[in-house]
Amino acid sequence: MNARAFSILIIAVAATALSASVALAQSAQVIVTPKAAYRIVYDNNVNNTKDGDIEHQLRPALQVDVNTERSKNTVEAAVTMHRYNDLDQLDRTEQEYTFSSRNELTELLRFNLTGSYEDDYTISKIAEELAETASKTARRRLTLSPRLEYVVTERNLVGLTYTYGSTDYDRAEYVDYDYQNLSADWTYIWTERFRVRASTGASWYDNKYSDGDGAYSDLSFMVGFDYDINEIWTWSVMSGLLQSKTTVDRPGLDVDKEGDGYVGSTRLTWDYPRSDGYIEYGRDNTIGLSGETLTRDRFHLKETYLLTERQRLKLDSVITLSESDGTISERDSAYYRIRPSYEYDLDENWTWEVGCSYEYVEDRVNSSNYDRSKAYMEIRWSLPEEL
Repeated sequence: MNARAFSILIIAVAATALSASVALAQSAQVIVTPKAAYRIVYDNNVNNTKDGDIEHQLRPALQVDVNTERSKNTVEAAVTMHRYNDLDQLDRTEQEYTFSSRNELTELLRFNLTGSYEDDYTISKIAEELAETASKTARRRLTLSPRLEYVVTERNLVGLTYTYGSTDYDRAEYVDYDYQNLSADWTYIWTERFRVRASTGASWYDNKYSDGDGAYSDLSFMVGFDYDINEIWTWSVMSGLLQSKTTVDRPGLDVDKEGDGYVGSTRLTWDYPRSDGYIEYGRDNTIGLSGETLTRDRFHLKETYLLTERQRLKLDSVITLSESDGTISERDSAYYRIRPSYEYDLDENWTWEVGCSYEYVEDRVNSSNYDRSKAYMEIRWSLPEEL
């Protein structure tokens, strides 16, 4: 992590600690929850090595909640150890730290702060995030996002959000980058069931090539709505236009170009007595492993069906489509995953889960593809205690 990212992290943690301290001074409710999970997985094609193996995952974690009538603060730390029976070169230990702080400063003004720090490896998440396969490489990611909300009238709400992100890889051919976004949004409550929304924002990426510099920036404007169709169904839509600028200054490559496109998202949620879930679609721009600008389309379906008070069927399905602008490299790839599972609450502290998944990754530029199937069993434990 670079010095700037580390400084921002320290400021964010200090702000969260200050908020929690204020909450404690207000006779807060404090809940400490130790957690642990063990998962055994059979993967018939580990990271496209063509080799099958059994993986053991052990994940201890600790969550602390500090809440008052006007403030809610959560901090969680987790470590995940991955160990293989045979492919021990893929063994790794990953860390993840998250926090959120939501505060009502006055009746009209709210301040929220969320963030995370991950010390993980590319083989864990890159396929789903960017629709490509990566070699085992250590990665550190920091994300921080403060937000101010102000209630102008009973029907009007405005917000201002700043997001900072930093990603570093331990591999020369993978490009480190810093990310910033500043956005303003407005919500108008038309009726009890219908809300109109508008937002405008700007994003900046600073790409750190080993032999030069690069940058990507964009301006966007979106409009949309939230509609409570009835007590069960809710539909949200945001859509708009984006103007972008890409610059690259490297030996043999000098790029300065502008572009435009569309971005947005839509989400349909449902909440029946026995069934709840959502289906959503989102389109955005991001940075690939080689520093190329990617336009990404993502679909996500999630469903939970309650068999009894202690038994659930779950379905989680993801599609990621990723295409580059051709500045650095040609990319056109797709990732598909479907994962059904069954959960059983042994008691209030222990949960047993079994499931399977199928993944398919397609590289349309090189006309190559691979798939993998997994089957797993997991046991989870948590013990919330109020101090």
